[in-house]
This record gives sequence, structure tokens and C-alpha cells, in this order.
Amino acid sequence: MKVDSSIFKKRITKASKLPSHLVKSGLKVMKENTPKRSGNARRKTVRRGDSLKANYSYAGPLDAGQSPKAPKGFTDPTIEYWDKETEKYIKRV
Repeated sequence: MKVDSSIFKKRITKASKLPSHLVKSGLKVMKENTPKRSGNARRKTVRRGDSLKANYSYAGPLDAGQSPKAPKGFTDPTIEYWDKETEKYIKRV
């Protein structure tokens, strides 16, 4: 019996692009869920390689839900988005 591994290789190649894709789209979701007063928090939320950084001193309290504009913080909605997108992506692969 001969096994054609080309389909497997294509799927693995496609799946390896997942983290980069999710980080890029996750940045948008994270910024959308960051409360906006002066714009500083959104402006200083950036992508560094395959991670997202909130480069401001009050990121912890904002993410803990201390803002009435974002009671769930900004990481929980981003993680929920990633979970949904990952499931959709895996089904397509």
C-alpha cells in the first residue's frame, strides 16, 4: 500500500500559518475591546512578533475590568475570538 503524503504536507503547511494569522487579527480585536478615553491605551497596544503587548502602566487594571467601558477587560474577548477562529481554521484544514 502506498500513502500519498502531499495532502498531509499541505495541511501542516497551512496550519503552521495559524499563529501569525491569529496574532494579526487578534490585535484588532484587542484594540476594539480596549476602552478609549485619550487613545493612549489603544495606541500603545502593539504586535511584537507572535505576541501582543500592552505597553502602558495601567494595562493590568484595565484588563481586570476596572473600566465600566470594558468590564470583561480586553484579553478575555481576544482569547474568545482566538478560540472561535482556531476552531474554524482547523475545520478548514
